[in-house]
Amino acid sequence: MRMVRAFLVGEQDACDENRGCLADAYRCTIQESTRLTPNMLVLGRKVQMPAEVIFGSASSVTSKQ
Repeated sequence: MRMVRAFLVGEQDACDENRGCLADAYRCTIQESTRLTPNMLVLGRKVQMPAEVIFGSASSVTSKQ
């Protein structure tokens, strides 16, 4: 619930428009109990976020420096 509140601060009127972004962020977040993402548990693979496709993943960015 904290994630929803933090994401929607000042954007309550656009809640429906932002729901997909919030769901994607949740599905790509490592869960403490399983140490896996929901995407990994359901699909069996890591799913790239749009920003990772455009800018590269965090690991590839840090390895280039």
